[in-house]
Amino acid sequence: MAGVTLLAVGLLVLVAMVGPTGSAWSLLPGLTIIGIASGATFAPLQQATMDGVDPRLAGAASGVSSTTRQIGGVLGTAVLGALLSARLSSTLHSEAEKRAGRLPERLRTRFIDDSAAAGQHFRPPTVPDGLTPAATRLYEHVTSDTFATGFVGAMRTTFVACAVVLMAAALFCFLFGPGRKPTGETAQE
Repeated sequence: MAGVTLLAVGLLVLVAMVGPTGSAWSLLPGLTIIGIASGATFAPLQQATMDGVDPRLAGAASGVSSTTRQIGGVLGTAVLGALLSARLSSTLHSEAEKRAGRLPERLRTRFIDDSAAAGQHFRPPTVPDGLTPAATRLYEHVTSDTFATGFVGAMRTTFVACAVVLMAAALFCFLFGPGRKPTGETAQE
């Protein structure tokens, strides 16, 4: 339970500390917490899974546990990837609309459309051909700002969603963990 809670805290620290202009060092506190929390989560989780298993069935139980973990990882990654992709398209579009006014009027609509489409490829749009050097630098700067801000916004939403799921998991650990008195018929035995 503590490990899962720390994982959520680490994600929330990343949300709070990382920004579009941040350095790699701003990742260090959150990732350090996540690293410690991973050690405090996954090894005890495997131990809790195997506790009480008949030694003759340990191989089968370990296989089922590993398969379940792998399937959960794949499904979780797919769901988070879909959330990130949807949020990225949305945030890039809104950030492009905010920043399009900094560009010459003839480029604004294309910039908004290209920025929203860039979310599908996870890379900033390319500069249109035929611009002056000054217009090219401006377009690159606005594109870079838009993409960085949109990507950070999408990642924050994804991290918060992960933290909420982890807090729910911690709550379930607390409610159904060892030391809880069973209810119903087994409590009367």
